[in-house]
Amino acid sequence: MDSNEVNKLLGGFLGTCFVVFSVGIVSNALFASPAPEKPGFA
Repeated sequence: MDSNEVNKLLGGFLGTCFVVFSVGIVSNALFASPAPEKPGFA
């Protein structure tokens, strides 16, 4: 396994992590639910 293959594998892994975290941040921004005024459980 030469260094080019290692770089491709690490780049793919880091790219996937970046996409997953980005989708999580964007989805939290789009579908943010406000906190209820009165809690449902006492």
